[in-house]
Amino acid sequence: ALVRRERRRLDEIAAGRRPDEREATGREATGREATGREATGRARRLAQVPVARGGSVEMDELFGARPVEVGAIALLGVGGLVLPVPLWIFGAAAAVLSRVWTAREKVIALVVPPLVAAVAVAASDGVRALGALGGLSAGHVPPPLRLAGPAGAGYLAWRLLRAVGARSVRFTRGRARGR
Repeated sequence: ALVRRERRRLDEIAAGRRPDEREATGREATGREATGREATGRARRLAQVPVARGGSVEMDELFGARPVEVGAIALLGVGGLVLPVPLWIFGAAAAVLSRVWTAREKVIALVVPPLVAAVAVAASDGVRALGALGGLSAGHVPPPLRLAGPAGAGYLAWRLLRAVGARSVRFTRGRARGR
């Protein structure tokens, strides 16, 4: 019981609430973003990313506010194309640890694209084309499976932009911003 109470207290501090704050029901806040006060906590954390008037956000500001999410998107996208086994796995682990995306969004991004690609490869080339696990780790990955990483990364990027209230990301050089 003491460990659970301390974990709740640390979750509340991480969520930006004082440990003595209570939800409207009188229970201690657990740090899960679901409804009511917890949902406003999630919105408050995501609102730290400044969104420009046209609905765009600077890439460096987004990375500064949400480094785990931007890193997960980069690892999933690039790792899926270049080196799927180590990079995509690290990107998937970072995405799973993120608190911005819901469990449903994580499943849609990390499970559905590889599953659809595997079914497509199996249907077109036969099960033999999927290769053994050793063949996949050696870099012999069929092209549809390589595209599953960027597809999942694109979905998570879209959900991250929606979460912060932006429609696009601006990439500008340091001098263009006056640095």
